[in-house]
Amino acid sequence: MISLLGIEDTSELISNLFVEGIDIPVEWRRWLAEARKTAKKQPIPSTSMPSFSPEEKGQSFESQERLATFEGLIDATRVCILNREYSEVEIELLFPERECTTVFTFQEKLVFMGRPRSKKEPGSRRVDLMDPSTGQVSSLSDMITARYFPFGVATENEIFVCDIEVILDSPDCFSKEVYEAALGRWSLLPPMIEER
Repeated sequence: MISLLGIEDTSELISNLFVEGIDIPVEWRRWLAEARKTAKKQPIPSTSMPSFSPEEKGQSFESQERLATFEGLIDATRVCILNREYSEVEIELLFPERECTTVFTFQEKLVFMGRPRSKKEPGSRRVDLMDPSTGQVSSLSDMITARYFPFGVATENEIFVCDIEVILDSPDCFSKEVYEAALGRWSLLPPMIEER
């Protein structure tokens, strides 16, 4: 097996080989599944996709971790969900008329947020959810702060968001928000860094 030591952007190399359909070792696939970010396509933080398996007492729900990547296209975002062996794309979803910069999972749905930088338009407050099993899209209430490159992470009932790219001349550059599913709304969190 080829060593990955000395290759500067290993995650991009492995992602490109995988996307091009070039067979890569299982160890590399596992490494790709754990990777956080690539230049062109970004892995979506681990997603639990439902799968049903019959048992003696009927149907039971079983979660399975899956790797998915997203790619911003012109006026669309494409999401590819890989099979359990990471060997091929099992589900490909296209989210039309929405270029987003961040995709992650929340309550077994894909969350789309952010907008590519534009001089004409501010960042986006919009938050969309897509059910990967049906492709149906719904929306959460808008975030309080418009963001270009938000970073989002979800727990079972909350979404936490902050900016990846800090624009120092923006009054909201250090703002963080939380969406609480029980309340159905966004709230600002106190700043971790205060102006002096």
